[in-house]
Amino acid sequence: MKTKLFYRLLLTVLCGIFTTQVNAQEVGDTFTANNGIEYQITFITDRGASKVKAIDYSGTSTSVDIPLIVSDDGNSYNVTAIGDEAFKQTHNEGPLTSVTIGNAVTSIGNRAFQDNNFTSVDIPNSVISIGDYAFSYNNITSLTIGSGVTSIGERAFTSNDITSLTIPNSVTSIGRYAFVGNDLTEVISLSENPATITSNVFDDDSLLVTQLKT
Repeated sequence: MKTKLFYRLLLTVLCGIFTTQVNAQEVGDTFTANNGIEYQITFITDRGASKVKAIDYSGTSTSVDIPLIVSDDGNSYNVTAIGDEAFKQTHNEGPLTSVTIGNAVTSIGNRAFQDNNFTSVDIPNSVISIGDYAFSYNNITSLTIGSGVTSIGERAFTSNDITSLTIPNSVTSIGRYAFVGNDLTEVISLSENPATITSNVFDDDSLLVTQLKT
């Protein structure tokens, strides 16, 4: 009886090892999900929990949903980043018109959504950094910046149609020309000391910086 139990346990262990080897993936591996988004694995723990970043889009839909979690080959991954130029219009058959960003994303890469046709963008509270040119050359009129954002890159939102902007108090730096080329008439800063918002951020620094400090 003990012998049979031993062999059953051994078989279970071997099957588990074989399954792990078949489904094992390494940092740097890539896969494409059903929605046409290609992901790259960026982090794996000993227990198998891991993170990926979206690096390219081959889909034909004009609307893209970047989920909280994506699965591949029996493994689930948190989508924590959007890579450089991942959804830049030149990578697609045509421009995107809308995007939903999952609440696990912490960074948006340089030129990630450049040259698309967005009219509104919501940056979730999970996002910490927005890269250079990330949303430049779109048609954004409505912009919500999440309360977790600390840095906004150079020309991140340049050449859009934004008229009103609220900068959360979490923001500690804004790159040059980040909001140049918009139709801004109102800027509200929730920070008591917006000293890090320097010149060359807006078209009319003298007006808008004064508004920030009042």
